[in-house]
Amino acid sequence: MLEFPDIMKHFIIVGTQRTGSSAYAELMNMHPDIACGWEWFQKEYFSDKPGLAESALNGDFSRLPDRERQHIEGLLRKKPAWIGYRRLFRASNKWLFSPRLSPALWVDQFARHLGWISSRQDIAVIHIVRRDNIAWLCSKYLASLTNSYVGKAYPEDLKVRISIREAIKRVISKDWVDTRLAALSVTNPYVRVYYEDFLRHQDNALEAGLQLLDCDKTDMEKEQGEIKRQATKGPEDYIGNYEALRQALEQAGRLSTSVE
Repeated sequence: MLEFPDIMKHFIIVGTQRTGSSAYAELMNMHPDIACGWEWFQKEYFSDKPGLAESALNGDFSRLPDRERQHIEGLLRKKPAWIGYRRLFRASNKWLFSPRLSPALWVDQFARHLGWISSRQDIAVIHIVRRDNIAWLCSKYLASLTNSYVGKAYPEDLKVRISIREAIKRVISKDWVDTRLAALSVTNPYVRVYYEDFLRHQDNALEAGLQLLDCDKTDMEKEQGEIKRQATKGPEDYIGNYEALRQALEQAGRLSTSVE
């Protein structure tokens, strides 16, 4: 039986899907004081997800799938000071009147998560936001089309057409979710990391998270992760109706995120 440390501090990586959280968490795990799990309890549709996460953060991994349990237990063998996991929320186009009424966010228990995290003011929050909405849309649709979400590069000749109406509703939902996650900066230790900054200046973006957890970057065991970008070209090369989509997003004021 793995001996769980008596006192560990807690953190969560939050955001919407397709924002580079896997690569960011992988790098965080290269620090000896940090153990970051995967996206726990994603498929626990009717259970109290925050309650399950609370238990897991305190050492009860009995509800985790075997691979996820083995992953976090392996990380805990280095006896870190921090334990955390990723909690990503869906930005769906299937809603009426407001993204708040999205069935996907109900299944994700978004409001319940916000309430739980804000009530636990000792939980540090790393919020990853993707600024470029058209690149984010491209990533979402390519991942769904190929059923490939981490690591494997997309085929060079892959093309996708994106419904403009769906795209605008997805982007509105994404910005709505990120705006409410950003409000955690009022109640919790919080840092925002932009995906594009992470791509350009990996060290600076990583250091922002390490500083939040008061961890020294010089203690990193490695400085490069194994998870690579799946898109080897720009969204204009993958999206068949790129120009029409770009113009529609620009006219709607949705080319880039409104969370700044």
